[in-house]
Amino acid sequence: MPTIGIHDDFFELGGHSILVFQIISRLREELKIELPIQYLFQAPTIDQLSKLIEGDLLKATDTPSIVIPAKGQVQAPLSYMQQGLWFLDRLEGQNATYNLPLILRLTGSLNRDCLQKAIASLIERHEALRTKFITVEGIGQQEIVPTAGIDLNFIDLREFAPGERDLRVIQLAKEAAQLSFDLTQAPLIRAKLLYLADNSHVLLLTVHHIVADGWSMNMLIEELWTFYRAFMAQTKAELTPLPIQYADFALWQREYF
Repeated sequence: MPTIGIHDDFFELGGHSILVFQIISRLREELKIELPIQYLFQAPTIDQLSKLIEGDLLKATDTPSIVIPAKGQVQAPLSYMQQGLWFLDRLEGQNATYNLPLILRLTGSLNRDCLQKAIASLIERHEALRTKFITVEGIGQQEIVPTAGIDLNFIDLREFAPGERDLRVIQLAKEAAQLSFDLTQAPLIRAKLLYLADNSHVLLLTVHHIVADGWSMNMLIEELWTFYRAFMAQTKAELTPLPIQYADFALWQREYF
């Protein structure tokens, strides 16, 4: 991203809910201040926000996130973004338009069992990936299920000539991206592994936008390989426990906005 000016608007630059929490956390760590989320909406530029801080409207704190995790919460309201996607799903029916597909070419030896375990660990870590969407008295709700595993579908393409094999990869990637999800069934993530050669694979991952966005997809991929490397080394993945889950944000958003 090019240099950001002090008068550039955070939201016009593509800021979203997850980045809001990152900013709040970073300010807490670096400046020891507690930034109410509504201040970022009221003062979305660096200049405006710094004036709030300089005006001593914020207080020093060592407290945890202002979003209080809903321990043991199984059902939660939808965030405003989720509500829009849920409504469109109800209106249009299952639609692959809101799929987030990823194509990852993997070079080198690959342990399928460790990859399967890494995907399972990722789903266990992120409640959003094991969330389904239900209707309660005509209102959409998200429901977190305790476990929701997926099979790593494996397709061997070694029998095809290189040119035909590449065409098959493209075809399978399109099919994976265009296969719609049933929002009432968790998890809303799928994985397919294409075996091209002993040291060449393609991993197809598809997630529904109602449980992820572009930034979080990048984070999920990083964490997936952290889990994979840990399983390969037979060690524990070095990932910081998540202080809040997406359902916590949805609860907070509905309460304060």
